Amino acid sequence: MVLGVAAIFEAVTWTIAYREFRRAKGPLSWWAAMRTSKDPIPFTVLVEDTAAMFGLAIALLGIALADALGSPRLDAAAARHSEVRLIFLEAQALAASRPLATQ
Repeated sequence: MVLGVAAIFEAVTWTIAYREFRRAKGPLSWWAAMRTSKDPIPFTVLVEDTAAMFGLAIALLGIALADALGSPRLDAAAARHSEVRLIFLEAQALAASRPLATQ
């Protein structure tokens, strides 16, 4: 139930972030828009929301497999995977936005 509600909220915020980023990028490609933007907020929110959606999917898969196979280790493995993935993505976002802070 909680994952379902979280997925709904994340889907709504992802949709808003996607529309805002698409409007802000104009005719540029996605990658060019991310690299040349002076405002990191739209693409940072989009990347974070995308990561959250993947995290929810992984968590749901881990819970479902743990329940179906009777192995709580699968739930724990899914949680660890989500944590590592979020740390990696946040590090990438920080690295991408660092040049913007020095301008």
